Amino acid sequence: MVARRIRNFAFILYEDSKPINWKERVLDLHIPGYYILHDKDDKKAHTHVLMTPEGGRSESNVKLILEHIGVPTESFREVKSLRGYARYLCH
Repeated sequence: MVARRIRNFAFILYEDSKPINWKERVLDLHIPGYYILHDKDDKKAHTHVLMTPEGGRSESNVKLILEHIGVPTESFREVKSLRGYARYLCH
């Protein structure tokens, strides 16, 4: 049985608890990624990170990626619609 591949995934980093060098760690992976800081709404400041690995990744590989960045492995969510997620980020 072939493991299901996750084509796009996202996670949130809160300003008061994000890894210091998370951007460098993301760049080290050579996976397309996008991020946006949300600091103007009523919630505490946070950064949304979207990663779009070519060909997708298995869930276990996604968890390894998150560990490399320094993010809790249970914090990611699969993004089914890039268009919908982009609309949400630009609110």
